[in-house]
Amino acid sequence: MVFSDLDQIRTHTRPSDWWTKYFLHPVSICLVSILRDSKITPNHLTLIGTIVVFAACSLICFGNHLSMIAAAVFLHISLVFDCADGQLARYRHFESRVGEWLDRCTDKIKDFAIIYAFTFRYSQVNPNAWMLGFCCFFILFFIDFLGFMNRLSPFLSTKEEALVEKKETGFVKRLKIYKAKINYRLFQIGEQYIAYTVFIILNRIDLLFYFIIAYGSLTIGWVIFNIYREARLLTREEK
Repeated sequence: MVFSDLDQIRTHTRPSDWWTKYFLHPVSICLVSILRDSKITPNHLTLIGTIVVFAACSLICFGNHLSMIAAAVFLHISLVFDCADGQLARYRHFESRVGEWLDRCTDKIKDFAIIYAFTFRYSQVNPNAWMLGFCCFFILFFIDFLGFMNRLSPFLSTKEEALVEKKETGFVKRLKIYKAKINYRLFQIGEQYIAYTVFIILNRIDLLFYFIIAYGSLTIGWVIFNIYREARLLTREEK
């Protein structure tokens, strides 16, 4: 029976940003329940999500304000498919290196396509849009790179994390505790799409570029500051 295994599918979700976890995962879990016995594969969902993003980008580039609002809806639909592909793969025990590679490649293609679409539209009124678009894409790429490097080779081992947590005091410690409670990590894709939606509704694409640059720079600065601070704390421990 459809929707009879939602709790089981929910165990195959992975922690993400607050928007994806609380608003999009419930939809993607239902989608997986509908498709669980179908011939549709996780890779099909990945490709469908990518096609939906391309449709959204076309509306951003050439549509009016109402079309751009529709594009924002399309972006969130694509994110539902992006969540569902991994959930379906884990539910069917059908995870593969090819699927993971395809997912990462399409994510980067989508990131580029969206920023390109916003840049193309804004370039109609501001010739400096291409420089702003390049800065935004570089920041998003670098944030993703930091997250990927931390997953591939964590900045701290489990033992080092315990030492840092023991020695951490003051405002930074309280901030980290609060950050953990709200499940905030880096500038995740759900948060990006929410930002896109807000500025689309406001019809202020110009401010979107400055928001990404400012918020993204703060995110990168926070990560680099923590790496430096944790290294200092570990050095004191060794002494």
